[in-house]
Amino acid sequence: WLEEQEIHVVIPVQLEARIIGALFVSAKKSRDAFTQEEVESLELLTSQFAVALEKAKLFAEVQTFNIKLQEEVKKATGELQEANEHLQQLDKAKSEFLSIAAHQLRTPLTGIKGYLSMIEAGEIEQKDQMGIIHDLYGQADRLSRVVNVFLNVSRIEAGRLKLDFTEMKLEEVVDSVMMELNAIAKKKKVTVTFKKPEKATPTLFMDQDKIHDVVMNLVDNAIKYTANAKKIIQISLHENNNFIYLQFKDNGEGINKQDYSKVFDRFVRLEKHRQTDGNGLGLSMVKAILKLHNATISLSSNKPGLIVEI
Repeated sequence: WLEEQEIHVVIPVQLEARIIGALFVSAKKSRDAFTQEEVESLELLTSQFAVALEKAKLFAEVQTFNIKLQEEVKKATGELQEANEHLQQLDKAKSEFLSIAAHQLRTPLTGIKGYLSMIEAGEIEQKDQMGIIHDLYGQADRLSRVVNVFLNVSRIEAGRLKLDFTEMKLEEVVDSVMMELNAIAKKKKVTVTFKKPEKATPTLFMDQDKIHDVVMNLVDNAIKYTANAKKIIQISLHENNNFIYLQFKDNGEGINKQDYSKVFDRFVRLEKHRQTDGNGLGLSMVKAILKLHNATISLSSNKPGLIVEI
């Protein structure tokens, strides 16, 4: 190849004993041979080439690094802005949550204290006290459920939620919840039905108290978030492909599809429900407890209502 190109001199381009290239010199027009002085001059020239090439290489690397750095800074800035916006939203949500929590705890306590003070002062006749005691029990039960949600969420976040697994029947848990919420449902004129499978579902090995909290929260939510004067809540239970499905559906106003991904997030209260007493923690707690049981809860446009898969 050198002969074809009439290359007469090949001088390596070196930088600190490292060859980084080569200088190819073709024949003179006169066809005379290169003298030693000419070769030495070319060798001196190659040392300058070496420095120039190294600087060009370093410059290109710096340019590439700067471009990459700018891209990384831009990306990091965008992520930081997004994280900051999320933190601001979370801070706002937490502030709202604390206000709601204080209201939810204060309201039943105020009612309980008011009734007790009236009984203590002898302002309520004995024949009327049973009705008052029934209302007091309802207020105390409501307070207990609110506190229970807060405690469960706190323990879940701290990784300290302990599960006590025992054998249980899901049908019995639903029956128990319906009995406990019967008075509240009647007061709000809500009909709650429970369709059981013809064949009893298998016994489950789960934490009965925590699953009770899950079902309680779902039914209580359905009762609470109602604007329908004749609301009907339908609970059904069935088994399919070795899974047990507990489905909750009603004839209420429902949830917008764009909000499906939000309903299980902490501190989230949908705009249409902001006038209702809710703490924004119930469904996130439900999802977390079910996850600890290797169970799931979903909301889909393909199937109506909330579906728990165990």
